[in-house]
Amino acid sequence: MRLLHVGVGNMFGGIETLLVTLARERGHCPTMDPHFALCFEGRLARELREASVPVTLLGSARFRYPWTVGRVRRRLAALLDQERFQAVVAHGCWAHAVVGPTVKEKGLPLVHWAHSVASGHWLERWARRTTPAFVIANSRFTAESTKSLFPEVPAKVLYCPVAAPPPSDRALVRVRVRSALGTPLDAKVIVMAGRLEPLKGHRLLLEALSRLHGEPDWVCWIVGGPQRSSELRYGADLAVRAAFQHRFHEVSHDPKTKGHGKAVYIEVPARFAINLGMEISNKSASGVQVRMYSNYPFRSRKDGGPWDE
Repeated sequence: MRLLHVGVGNMFGGIETLLVTLARERGHCPTMDPHFALCFEGRLARELREASVPVTLLGSARFRYPWTVGRVRRRLAALLDQERFQAVVAHGCWAHAVVGPTVKEKGLPLVHWAHSVASGHWLERWARRTTPAFVIANSRFTAESTKSLFPEVPAKVLYCPVAAPPPSDRALVRVRVRSALGTPLDAKVIVMAGRLEPLKGHRLLLEALSRLHGEPDWVCWIVGGPQRSSELRYGADLAVRAAFQHRFHEVSHDPKTKGHGKAVYIEVPARFAINLGMEISNKSASGVQVRMYSNYPFRSRKDGGPWDE
C-alpha cells in the first residue's frame, strides 16, 4: 500500500520520532510503501533521507500568509497527480488543515492521525472543515477527544511503534550513561523526555519532586532541549524554579558535571547560561552556588568558545 505521510518538519518531537520509526522499520511490513511530504527542511527531513525513503518538500507555509498555503497545496496536487498513492495521512491538525482540502479534491482517502487531545485551538477549527475518512489516535484519551472534531468519523487507537534497541551489554550501557551524566550507580533516576513546553508537564514534575525532601538519593533527567524562543524562556523558568525552591542542588545540562546532588539538564545558549547562573547564585537565599553550562556556541567565535567561560 502506497501511503503518503504529511508532516510539518520544522521541529523534532514525538510525531517526528514516529515518522522516522515508520521509515526505518518499514521492513517489518513489506506491504507498506511509505512516502513522506514535509513543509520545512530540518532534522526530520535529514533523518528520513538517511532511512532511504522518498521525501518531498512542499515548501514553507504560514496561515497568516494565505498564498503560502495555496502554494503548498498546488505542489501537493502535482505530487498526487504524479504518484499513485492509495491514501494520505495528515499528522496533526496543522498538516490536516493545510493539505486536507487538496487530498479530498483528488478523491483520495484522507486519514487524520491525532497525536494530542483536542483543546479548542484555532487550528482544530480549521482542520474540522475537512472531514477525514478515518482517524488514528495515539491513545484512548486522544481518541475520545477527537469526537469533538470529527464526531461521525470512525477512530482507531494505534500506539506509536518503538524500535527495538540494538543488542548490547545493558549493565555496561547503564554504567556509561550514568557516568556521562554524573549520576551515582545507586541513585534512583526519574526521566522525563519531551519538548520543553508547558503542556508536557515539567512544572508539575518539579512540584512533585519538591515533596521528596526525605529521599536524598534521586536524580532527575529532563531529556529534550528548546527548539523555539518560547521553549527557551520556558526552560529558563524551569531552571529558576528548580534553584529558588531548592528542588535541585545543581542546575546544569552539561553531562560532564560531576554533581552528586539532584540535577536537571536544560539546554540554553552559552551567554544566557552564564548570566542566568550568576543571577540565580546571587539571589538564592540558601547560598547555593549554581553553575550552568551550554552546548550552544558563541556565534562570534570561530571555535564556538569553551563550554564553561
